[in-house]
Amino acid sequence: MLDLGLDVELADAETTSLEISAKGIHKGIGLSRLCEYLHIPLSQTIVVGDADNDAAALQAAGLPVAMANAKDRIKALADVITMQDNDHDGCAEVIQKYLLS
Repeated sequence: MLDLGLDVELADAETTSLEISAKGIHKGIGLSRLCEYLHIPLSQTIVVGDADNDAAALQAAGLPVAMANAKDRIKALADVITMQDNDHDGCAEVIQKYLLS
């Protein structure tokens, strides 16, 4: 492995994807900053995830939701697991149940 001395972190996004971010920057930070900007408490957020790159955002969210096809370690972070997966309206299930009803 070639060490380029870059200050980055790697996270699996899917089985075929790799996410590269500056060290210490992740979706949880993005969610927190967005909530600060919009004056929304983190406790009022919903995050839906399925892979390692979603872990920090799920940990920060008021309602962490894992997709039916999520990795087991991601499901362990969730309060709710959808009945459907990414390809079969899993996010729509969350929107309908928690935002529209």
